[in-house]
Amino acid sequence: CTRLVKDEVSPSEGLVLRVLQELAMKARLAREISPSEDFSLDLVRARYRSL
Repeated sequence: CTRLVKDEVSPSEGLVLRVLQELAMKARLAREISPSEDFSLDLVRARYRSL
């Protein structure tokens, strides 16, 4: 059984990273639509850690 280097990141970690990237993209779009809204990726990371 050969392990890929990418497998060092567990599937759940990869999923969280993917979700964070999607949220960041959506937040970027939302910021372009309404620049007054304040969004921070650190805020999302902190929220994920608290789950």
